[in-house]
Amino acid sequence: MQERMKFQLSKKMNYRLDKSLKRDMRILKIITKLYPKRIKKKFVYNVEIKKKKYLEMIKNRYISTLIPLSKKQLVLGIQEINSKYKNILRFKDKLICIIL
Repeated sequence: MQERMKFQLSKKMNYRLDKSLKRDMRILKIITKLYPKRIKKKFVYNVEIKKKKYLEMIKNRYISTLIPLSKKQLVLGIQEINSKYKNILRFKDKLICIIL
């Protein structure tokens, strides 16, 4: 489960990402109850990506929580990212793996 990429996206994109994170945490709690001996591993990756590449990923909806957004909402989010951030984006990407 991917925790979240921490950027100040448009309000709609942030809402979708927060909703997805809460859903993932509920799923993790259910799995923990069903499999108390499960192993949980956390990985943190330092990501450095060109803004152009990241915006292309958003356009292609590589982030699953963006799928239901309209084209207009995506364009607004892209414009916001384009105006606020430099050419290289740096952030920590967190991943939780569960071994049953």
